[in-house]
Parts: sequence; C-alpha cells; structure tokens
Amino acid sequence: LDFNQIEKDYLLKGLFAYVVSLFESSIIECTERFLCACPQKIPAGKLSLGKQQDILLNNAFSQDIIELLVNEYLSNITYDKTENFFTFFSTILSIDDIGNLYTKVFVEKKERRNILLHNNLTIDNKYIRNTKCDPKLWGSKLTISKKYLGESIDSMKMILNKIESSLQIKYGSYTKIKAIKEIWDYLFSSPLMIFEQHWIIKNDKIIGYNSDHLNSM
Repeated sequence: LDFNQIEKDYLLKGLFAYVVSLFESSIIECTERFLCACPQKIPAGKLSLGKQQDILLNNAFSQDIIELLVNEYLSNITYDKTENFFTFFSTILSIDDIGNLYTKVFVEKKERRNILLHNNLTIDNKYIRNTKCDPKLWGSKLTISKKYLGESIDSMKMILNKIESSLQIKYGSYTKIKAIKEIWDYLFSSPLMIFEQHWIIKNDKIIGYNSDHLNSM
C-alpha cells in the first residue's frame, strides 16, 4: 500500500493507528513465542504459582498451560511504560538493551495514537504530561499528515530492524537443522550413524535421504 496515494483523512488516521499497534504487537508476540519456548526465563515467582511453578514448567504435557500463563504474564508487563518494556524485552532475550531507541520522538507518536483513539486527536493532560510539550497546547487538535505517517513508519522500521539484527546475532545459529542434528546425535551414538552421511543437506535444509550412502554400507 502506497500511503502517499491516500487522500482521505480517516484512512490516514486508521493506517497510523494500525501501524503503531502492529509495531507494539510484533514485539510482544516475539517475547511471547520466546517465553513459551523457554519458560524458565520467566523470573521466579512472577506467575504466582508457588510450589507448582517448577512442576508445570517441567511437565512435558503442560505447553497449553504455559502459553496461557505467559500470555497473562505479558499482559501485566505491557501496562508498564513502553521504554521499560523495551528493556524487559532485551533482558529476557539476552540482547543489547533497546530501551535507548524509545526516544522522545516515538513517545509522541504513541501518545498521538492514544489521543486519536480516545480523544479525537485533541491534546489532553496525559498527552502533555507524557510528551512534555507546552501545557498551553491543551485543547488544541493534532492531525495525521502523510509526512507524519511516513516518519512514523520509518522510525518503527528502524527499531524493528535493530531488533532483528540483534536477534540474528544472538540466535542466528539456532536453526531447525541444528536442532534435528542434535536430536539425531543424542539418539544415535554409533559411528555408522553420522548425520551428514545419511542426509542430503542444501542451503541449510534437508532435501532428502542419502540412499547412495546406505547402499554403499
């Protein structure tokens, strides 16, 4: 979608609200997926389960329960300030702190989204308090222009690209084929069961079984 071709004011407003929400949900979903796979990363006691927490997290049949608990846990966390959640996100995933990316510019974009949804873009006390703008602006009305929308999208893409780069550095080697090979090596210790000899691998993907090797044996 080329937003520069949009002429209707309500479409610009709707797209702005959507991209800010999509940006926030992408980070939350990334955190949720990570915690569902590594629930031991949840700080002890945060699930309010007492003695049952270790039992649930170590039970092979508790994945559905873990997903529900992680979802509830993150719902509580996201009520905190966004910059704090960015730092929390970085700590949980063991990457460089991205809290410094949550600049005054992005604070304003989030607050403008909030007053768009709840106050028809009319500046209120909460907007003034969080953006630290001139209190005399109270009651005046903001707009969502094409330029503003473009700048908002660019700033969010910059943050997401930084996150993606950090995750690639930290977890780029954690591939599907690496997991399969580790399971294979765990199950088969025989020198006749060398993973690379049995499977045809191309571009880090298994594309077939090496029947020629089997016939030679």
